[in-house]
Amino acid sequence: MAINVTQSPSTNTAAHSPVIWKFQFSAMGVLPVVKRMTYYLADSSSVRISEIYVWTPKDAADVLTVDVSDLVIPLVKTEINLPFLTPPVAIITATDATVVKGVKIMYTENDFNTATCINTPLTEQSTAVVNVWNNKLNLENNSFFSWTGGKTGALMNTLPSRMYWGYDTSPYIWFAGIGVVKITYYNTVGTNLGSATHNVSGANTAKYISLVHTDYGTTSLPYSALLEVNNGMGWKNYNISFDVCTCKGSYTGVMFLDPLGGRSFAPAKCESEGQVNRKGDTIVRYEPTLLKNGTSFVNSNAVDQIKLNIPLGDTIEDHDFARALVASPGHHLHKISTTGVKTLHKAILNSATISTVTKGKSTILDLTFELVDDKSGQRQDV
Repeated sequence: MAINVTQSPSTNTAAHSPVIWKFQFSAMGVLPVVKRMTYYLADSSSVRISEIYVWTPKDAADVLTVDVSDLVIPLVKTEINLPFLTPPVAIITATDATVVKGVKIMYTENDFNTATCINTPLTEQSTAVVNVWNNKLNLENNSFFSWTGGKTGALMNTLPSRMYWGYDTSPYIWFAGIGVVKITYYNTVGTNLGSATHNVSGANTAKYISLVHTDYGTTSLPYSALLEVNNGMGWKNYNISFDVCTCKGSYTGVMFLDPLGGRSFAPAKCESEGQVNRKGDTIVRYEPTLLKNGTSFVNSNAVDQIKLNIPLGDTIEDHDFARALVASPGHHLHKISTTGVKTLHKAILNSATISTVTKGKSTILDLTFELVDDKSGQRQDV
């Protein structure tokens, strides 16, 4: 007798999609002995992650479906404490150790004697290790992380082929698996101002790579850049143009958790709008007088609302980029002070609209954010 694994997740699978194994006994026990299976989720080193579960099948046709997505989602996250936040240390590329987690199911066949209540476990077994990534794949890209047909890795960012960045921005990209990433910066006449080739290795790991031009020794401001990515199946080029204006003293864009698992950057026009909204609760106190009690406002809080305009092209790739930004559960506004200090501010995206300009040749993504940092006053007054 044995337990058969009839279905397993892909070797590389999305944590935010179903992560399913199926099990079935090849035969049942003879009464008073019944067959049952104990199992738990473990990491790639067989360290137990979940509680131990027990399954007692009704018959040999019974199938156990185990979806561990709720268990693995808390195990993965995409790095947010990026090097540009702690100058002057300049780390161009680093491993994101938390964006992927290797897991497997440890399971044991048991003979349980219903007459004596004695359980006899047999040899513990395990499924193959599955790498769960901090991403959410949909119908159009559910095979995106399948390393087959020569594919050895994947860019974890949704990017259009043509992008417009500012000098004050801090864009990064993430690459999973094995591949090559090249970045080259040019001046107005096409002279190379600085470049680098990153050979990314490790089939079950991911690297984040800085695209901040000052990290590559540029001595003057670039006019354009070429980003080249090879995932084992050939090169994909991304052309970048730079806005000559500076956004110092303002928000330069938004960094967001991309559905593919990296953190993508959307540069904004410098002319951001802001307003302060008041939040709190109104209560009525006993014994009102001219000075105190009566109708009162408590738990007061000043909430900053920021409006950003993101310039985009008119291609399907631009639409996919906008959709990835809007679908993201995590947004951080990138701000640069008048002295050049860069910071990230967690924000909630409240609304997003797309408007077409220049006779359909480009689009503007209008975004409204609410900053989440606490700017409350005292809880109450008289």
